[in-house]
Amino acid sequence: TVHIRPDVPGIITNTVSVASSTSDPDTSNNSDSENTTVTSLQADLSVTKSDDIDPIIEGGNLAYTIVVTNNGPDAAENVTVSDTLPAGATFNYASQSKGTCAISYPLYHCQIGTLQVGDSATMVVHIRPDVPGIITNIVSVASNTTDPDTSNNSDSEDTTVYVLQADLSVTKSDDVDPVTDGEPLTYTVTVTNNGPDAAEDVIVNDT
Repeated sequence: TVHIRPDVPGIITNTVSVASSTSDPDTSNNSDSENTTVTSLQADLSVTKSDDIDPIIEGGNLAYTIVVTNNGPDAAENVTVSDTLPAGATFNYASQSKGTCAISYPLYHCQIGTLQVGDSATMVVHIRPDVPGIITNIVSVASNTTDPDTSNNSDSEDTTVYVLQADLSVTKSDDVDPVTDGEPLTYTVTVTNNGPDAAEDVIVNDT
């Protein structure tokens, strides 16, 4: 009995032969071969990403939810997740349901370990967008186990970041015109915020 460990998928062939110093009248049966098909474990990993607010105000808290799922047919070993955070943002904090994660901006990297068939791992990453415009977050998943479908191994999410805007207007009117020298004159100053957002730290200067 000979035990081996096949390390490469495909068809492997093992050939055996027998011989003797005694004359053999029939050598047609002195050898034999055995073909064995070697298959690799396969795990179809998929990853999705979504943002919780879109559009979001510059400086607000934006949370990305990442979900990695093993669709089988086998367990996925040494699963890793790489999340490239967008430029013009600050990492706040993150949490994960499995494994261990670390941040080295802009890369948020997670070691999930083994993911059984049908299992999922969830990561939630919180950032603060600091620049208005459209920011993009890209995530990918990989494993030591062969993946028969790599088309679902990455995902991206675009988020629109905007600045607060407030259209302020000011009007002034006098109560008497013309006015007699030495008589009181009253000015009415009206400041209005026409939106769309609240106006902070409003200052009025009247010369």
